[in-house]
Amino acid sequence: MYLVALLEKEGYTCIPARNGSEAVEAFRGGGISAVLIDFRMPIMDGLEAVREIRRLEATEEGHVPIIMLTAYDEERDLEASRAAGADRVLRKPFSEIGLVEMVAHAVSGGRTGKFD
Repeated sequence: MYLVALLEKEGYTCIPARNGSEAVEAFRGGGISAVLIDFRMPIMDGLEAVREIRRLEATEEGHVPIIMLTAYDEERDLEASRAAGADRVLRKPFSEIGLVEMVAHAVSGGRTGKFD
């Protein structure tokens, strides 16, 4: 849980999920400011989880930023992330500073519309 420790050190409260299904359940619990999710996850992959979170979000007001983490650098994976509803993609390996800055930008409401 390296990412959890890193983000908690920066003052964030994290709800770890071992798979996409758990991530969706955490979202259903409410109080989520941003979602950090892996492209490849067991049980329910990241794409399916993002689509389900966006479906649930459609019944409420607001927008929760979703950052997709991926080790893949193929354009089709980036397009699939965008189509599923992810706001940003952070490619592995990434720097700690890059992750913290992207999360800070997301939870502060900053959305540039840029998808990278």
